[in-house]
Amino acid sequence: GELAPRVLRSFCSTAVKMAAPSAVVLGLGNPLLDISAEVPHEFVEKYGLKMNNAILAEEKHMQIYDDIEKHYKVQYINGGACQNAIRICQGLFGTGEDKYKCAFIGCLGTDEHATVMRSNLEAEGVLGVYATSEKNPSARTCAR
Repeated sequence: GELAPRVLRSFCSTAVKMAAPSAVVLGLGNPLLDISAEVPHEFVEKYGLKMNNAILAEEKHMQIYDDIEKHYKVQYINGGACQNAIRICQGLFGTGEDKYKCAFIGCLGTDEHATVMRSNLEAEGVLGVYATSEKNPSARTCAR
């Protein structure tokens, strides 16, 4: 599901032109959507996790996203190193007349999590320019 180099170059060129009128800081990265919730210890044990630890999700962890969203009150937070840096930078500018001083370029799926990410970025005053992938879902991570 990778974008062909020519298509990627074309997208990036267009994205930079879209951001150019207002943005003074531009980031290109892999957007993640962090899903944060308070869960009981049984939930942690169910997926073989350890407290205060990070893992690379394996096949046995794939249901955790649907499980946590279905049974617990979740908070969605845009993440990924580059997107976080851009969000922080925009926070320094503020969201008034300095809205869109920072822009982020990335790729999302066409799922509900992509909608959440776009909305979160807009609320923070960051110009989000995303390619979309019909084949791959938006990247999600979980935290407790």
